[in-house]
Amino acid sequence: SKWIDKLKDELVNAVILFGDIKLGLKTITTRPSQVVDVDMDKLHKDFKVSKVTFQADKTKIKEALKDGQKVKGAKLVDKFNFRLK
Repeated sequence: SKWIDKLKDELVNAVILFGDIKLGLKTITTRPSQVVDVDMDKLHKDFKVSKVTFQADKTKIKEALKDGQKVKGAKLVDKFNFRLK
């Protein structure tokens, strides 16, 4: 739900700002990851896969972007994901 996603985002922001949060035997931490942000209208067909509708081939796009290629309609975005240990 939107409420849960918002709570996770706020917890991630708190960990980034203040460091790991210990809750009894559990610790809230973050781990870095990258996702591909895609604008399907600008994306070249080589980076789309066809099913019933077009979808971005995010694996291929990510490889191209990491290899230094410019991919119109896509960019790498650094994120932090919620993790409770």
